[in-house]
Parts: sequence; structure tokens; C-alpha cells
Amino acid sequence: MNRRRFLASSSTALLAAALRKHSARAAAVPQSKPATAFKDLRGGTGIFTGRGGTVGWLVTDDGAVAIDSQFPGTAEACVAGLQRRSRRGIHLLINTHHHEDHTAGNRIFRPAVKSILAHTNSAEWQRKVAAEAKAASDQAYPDQTFTNTWQMKIGRENVVAR
Repeated sequence: MNRRRFLASSSTALLAAALRKHSARAAAVPQSKPATAFKDLRGGTGIFTGRGGTVGWLVTDDGAVAIDSQFPGTAEACVAGLQRRSRRGIHLLINTHHHEDHTAGNRIFRPAVKSILAHTNSAEWQRKVAAEAKAASDQAYPDQTFTNTWQMKIGRENVVAR
């Protein structure tokens, strides 16, 4: 074995050992709940932040609307916060697209929300990706879809999706 091959193989072995040690240590540390926060903007609108990005929300006298659901761990905090803000509950969850950081929390929202809405293509991709990952049982799919434009009046607001 020449010097170059020895250095390459021993470096690889050391790196692999270090990664195994780090991942074992990380697995032993209990995972804490991700940090979340609600921020009021104006006129009954705001944002919710946590793991997976930002959820937009609207609260009216007729109920609340949430845009995206993040992951299950943060979705629980989002649902609870929206239920505290809305005396009529959560009327609608809108998924902007099928990625997991926008739809994995749907199953947490499902019991609390009257309807989940997404573009037809988004709903189809969510089903396709979940089937390929054999994760269909972990999903809550939209029960309403649209192809071009969708709108609904909630309170004094006209909510539009395109």
C-alpha cells in the first residue's frame, strides 16, 4: 500500500468513526419541541413560524384560515394557537404545494379544520410522492381542489387562490 492510499483510507475510517460517534450521541439526547411563534400583522392576519417555514393565517368573525401546515410537531402548536384566536374554529387550510414542510401537518389539522384546499396538481403530487415513499397512511389529503382560481368569502374578507 502506498502512502497516498494509506492516508485516504485511514482518513475515511476516522471520518466514519467520528460520524458514528456523533450520530450515537445525537440519538441519546432527547429532542425538544421546536420553537414556534405567532406574530400578529394587522387586520386579523399574521404569521406562525416553526420548523418548516411560515404559516400565514387570517382570523375573522366566521373562522380562521391557515396557509400551509408545516410538520406535525409544529402543526400542533399552530392549531392550538389558531383555536385560541378564533371563536369559530379553523374553517380552512390551504396547501400552497405538495412538499412535506407544507403538508405533513395536514393530519394534525384534519380533525380541527372544516376543509383542506389545494390546486389539483398539488394534491396529485402529494398522493404520488406519499405512495412512492409508502407514507400514504401519514397523509391528510385536500378534500377540495381547484384548477385555475378558487375563492370564498369568510367574514368580510374574500380569500382567493390562483
